[in-house]
Formats: sequence, C-alpha cells, structure tokens
Amino acid sequence: MRIFTDEQYKELKDYGKQIEEFIRNEICSKIQTQIVLPVGTETTKLGNPKFRLIVDKNNIHGYSGNLGICFKEEDRSDESGRDVYIYDSWNYGAEYLYQLCLNWKDGTNIKQALMNVVEKQKVESGKVFNKFTV
Repeated sequence: MRIFTDEQYKELKDYGKQIEEFIRNEICSKIQTQIVLPVGTETTKLGNPKFRLIVDKNNIHGYSGNLGICFKEEDRSDESGRDVYIYDSWNYGAEYLYQLCLNWKDGTNIKQALMNVVEKQKVESGKVFNKFTV
C-alpha cells in the first residue's frame, strides 16, 4: 500500500469527488442495470480484480479486495471493519482513490467503459421503445 502525504490525500479526495459527481450526474441516471468494472489491473491471489467499482441507478461503491468502499458515509455498515468511507480513510480509501484516478482515463479507462455501457443500454432499449411496431 502506498503512503500519501496530507496534500496528496487532499488532492486525491478532490479528484475522487469530481469523478463521483460525474458518475452520479452522467451515468447513474442513464443506466438500467448495475455496472461492475475493474479498477486497474491488479488481481487478488484468486485472480479477481483487486479493486472494483460498482455503479447502479442509486449508488456508487467499490471494493478493495473484500473491503467495501463507500462513497456516502451513511452507507457504511455498522459492523466494524467491514467497509470504509472513501473520503475518510487515509490508507484503503486513499489507495482506492489513487487507483480510480490512475485508471479514470488511462489504464482500464473507467470513464470510457462507463460511457460505453450507457450507450449500449441506450441502443438496446431503443430497439423496443423507439422502433416497436406490430
């Protein structure tokens, strides 16, 4: 796990909030199904993505291994250690934010992957809702 200075962590949180706002405004309202994407190429011992992003109509969350990453503090579980609030965790939250920012437009290109899913779902639903005839 990387160690970030206070200034770097502050920057990561600012970038993360910009990404979160984009996802909430441009993706959540336009999708019909849940989207699960790898964040980077690191894998666990079992070969699963180490970092994952999950987006649905109402929420954004992620995983760092088996640790839940919450984008809203109120989404945290009452069970101690089960998940962390991304903007208040200088270790797991900061590492997740780093990977998210690193792969937002580069690497696994999360932004483009999200936009591709939105477009695919729009085209698919348009086949029924825009072109149906008996």
